[in-house]
Amino acid sequence: MNKTLVITEKKSVADEFAKVLGGSPAPDGEPREFAKHDIYYESQDLVIAWASGHLLELQQPGEYDKAWKFWSLEKLPIIPEKFVHRPRGDDAKSKKLLTSLVKHIRRDDVDKVVNGCDAGREGELIFNLIMDHALSGRGKTKAQKPVSRIWLQSMTADSIRAAFRDIRPAAEYQELRDAAYSRDRADWLVGMNGTRALTKRFLGGKNRVSLAVGRVKTPTLAFLVDREREIDNFNPKSYWEISAKFSTDTQGKGAEETHYESRWTGKDADGKTSDRLENLETAQAIVDKVKEKVGRAEDSIRRSKEKPPQLFDLTTLQRRASSAFGFTLKRTLSITQTLYEAKKAVTYPRTSSRYLPNDYRGETPKILSRLALGGYAELVAKIPNRDAPDSERKGMVYDDKKVSDHFAIIPTGEVPTSLRADEKKLYDLIVRRFLAAFMPSAERETITRRTFVEEETFKATARKLVVAGWRTAEPIAADDQPFPELDADGGILCLESELLEKETSPPSRYTDGTLVGEMETCGKHVENEEEAEALKDTGIGTPATRAAIVEDLIYKRLARRDGRTLVPTALGSTLVRIVRNMDLGALAKPDLTGVWEQRLRQITDGEYPASKFQAAIVSDVEELVAKVKGADDAGAIFAVDHGGELHCPKCDKLMVEKAYSYFCTDPEDCDTKIYKDAGGKHVFPEILRRVLEAKGELVGPFTGFERPKAPCKMKIGDNALIVLEPEGDIEYEQMGEWKVEEVPDGEVMGKCPKCQAEVKAEGTGFKCQKCKFRLGKKLLLRDLPPEDVRKMLSGPNEATSLIEGFISRRGRPFKAQLLFDEEGALQWKFPPRAAKKKTTKKKVAKKKTAKKKTAKKKTAAKKKTTKKKVATKKKVTKKKAPDKDSQS
Repeated sequence: MNKTLVITEKKSVADEFAKVLGGSPAPDGEPREFAKHDIYYESQDLVIAWASGHLLELQQPGEYDKAWKFWSLEKLPIIPEKFVHRPRGDDAKSKKLLTSLVKHIRRDDVDKVVNGCDAGREGELIFNLIMDHALSGRGKTKAQKPVSRIWLQSMTADSIRAAFRDIRPAAEYQELRDAAYSRDRADWLVGMNGTRALTKRFLGGKNRVSLAVGRVKTPTLAFLVDREREIDNFNPKSYWEISAKFSTDTQGKGAEETHYESRWTGKDADGKTSDRLENLETAQAIVDKVKEKVGRAEDSIRRSKEKPPQLFDLTTLQRRASSAFGFTLKRTLSITQTLYEAKKAVTYPRTSSRYLPNDYRGETPKILSRLALGGYAELVAKIPNRDAPDSERKGMVYDDKKVSDHFAIIPTGEVPTSLRADEKKLYDLIVRRFLAAFMPSAERETITRRTFVEEETFKATARKLVVAGWRTAEPIAADDQPFPELDADGGILCLESELLEKETSPPSRYTDGTLVGEMETCGKHVENEEEAEALKDTGIGTPATRAAIVEDLIYKRLARRDGRTLVPTALGSTLVRIVRNMDLGALAKPDLTGVWEQRLRQITDGEYPASKFQAAIVSDVEELVAKVKGADDAGAIFAVDHGGELHCPKCDKLMVEKAYSYFCTDPEDCDTKIYKDAGGKHVFPEILRRVLEAKGELVGPFTGFERPKAPCKMKIGDNALIVLEPEGDIEYEQMGEWKVEEVPDGEVMGKCPKCQAEVKAEGTGFKCQKCKFRLGKKLLLRDLPPEDVRKMLSGPNEATSLIEGFISRRGRPFKAQLLFDEEGALQWKFPPRAAKKKTTKKKVAKKKTAKKKTAKKKTAAKKKTTKKKVATKKKVTKKKAPDKDSQS
């Protein structure tokens, strides 16, 4: 019998296919029985084998042409005539899977191949690259077989059976395939050429790091850098608010129940209503004027409807999980993928749609019934017309036109068991949003109380939920405390008034949730969900790729995590500034990159030719490389966004900026060099100017430091180095006991571990008189004892005493010894950890004996169970045999 080969993207999907299809009738009429092999399943008519994500990748430039192997500006741009893929990396497991898949495709008894990879652009690419590989090299003619496609939105048993009944010709997905190849090649061309060009032009030489760019990655990084610059340049302004306590008892004898608080409101300098006062004298005068005075109050009531929300797509789910639980984009995607594949509890997660197809109207009541049995009965009961549920907002749940490859993320109705804590949280989030979409609007009542005293107005609001509606499924904070009732005349007494000094706050750093929102709307700050929905087609990246993009920024050391927030590194900030200052097209402008994503979607829809898109990418790459090659000196490029001159703190001559540092323009007479990286934070030129102009005084505080993790003020030290003075969560006063005596400049401390010349005390460190070696007087916020410095500099591997009081990147104190090795590199030697409690030999022997006994018992039990099963099978066979004979 000829067989059909089904290739899945992951093993878990293959497992489920074999489980669901096993036992169903095969073409010969017999029940289908799958034999499980090492890396595939096989039955009478089917072979189900799996990949492990991407098994192939575009080959490296040097494999196309030996001249492209080495990084060189002259050899750019690199544009292959024909793109070739190779097995991914050196992973033995991946190579084994690929080899096995090719063998199956070329098998004589396999006459059809079915693409069972994830339903989307990347799944299409994974499968077709495997087919391309099988259709190349020796034996390629054996791989020329008809190809079909399974399109799965859900991993439930019913959905899998339905998908196998509706296998479609691969030709129907030609446009999706074209878009997949176009995306793959575009990313390679931009990343490979842009990274090499910028790295060689601005970093030069041999580097451990590179200026890694990407058509989606770099604009995403730009959001982080722009926000960091906003925060650094934010100038807080002081203002005042007035808080007052009133009583509805004008005699001042009322109980606590008659009291309420309110804030002053009035007109600002521009005539706009505001609760802020910028003039202290004016604010104080109002405080004095209203205190202990009688006035009147009046209430106004406004009732508003809050319409039910839309369903989740991956982006809105990631944003919600980030704000509710602090989940990263990657973590949310991973959990949802598990709920989809392993638990069959939710539909396909990598979707950009928030709608369901119209033919799902019949499925929704079934899902509601299952959810009611799975612990959500109370919420399901709140949905009107459960036999044909729909949203109050017509067209906001079902719309075929707004469902492309996949529909919204919803529960399948399968009740999952044994969920981990984070899986429960996300599953509950998805179920509640699904139920909320079919519930009535919520209604809120807002009571605004205006209080008038001595011609001044005070305003307070109290909100309460009067109709829970869909908020039953997604609750909000408790109602505000109600105001005390007013008398008929509204009379009140001002019991006390208080002046509150406040300060404007800088914008917040991005979290995973807020960053993915910016990527979706291309940086257009949109709060309204419907407006954000309209901007989706011009967003950068896709729901399926955005998590990987953020993780890649961190992996490439262009950004880092600081708690829940994302911070650009000095390298990342430098890269974005170069791209912006040179105006490198789409790399500099997120909206242009969004147009690329729009084009890829149009290719998928058959509305734009792939050849035209690829030609545009090649043209963009050629223009990018030409701009980098023809760029001015690096100093001139960096100076574009300086906004003013930088003067050397030693000689007052102009300074120039390069990739890693700011240099004095007179290197012969002045060796001043100021590193851009201060405690893991990029020092932007305008910040350095402020520090230089302060002439050794502290400036700040600034935030976003990696070491220490605390706000720090900055100043220029004696040796033209940036000095950080932490404040906040590191209590410096407690470290006073570690302060050491000062060593006068010029005092010889020992021999240089690099060149053996004299090392002398100079400014804030100890400097070699011959080479560039320098050791700071302070390491990780701890002043080094002079006697330990002398010991370190007495020869290689000479360790200091155990020094206490160093502060780690996380702000934690620790102790260590320091030494220089034979190559002159500084090494840290930590004290041994406390030994674990020893277990006696007798106890170990007892444990081993117990384990052996347990193992024997388990083996015996298994043998008994096996014997019983075999006996049962024999009995069943004997009983069934006569039935078969009688039927035939």
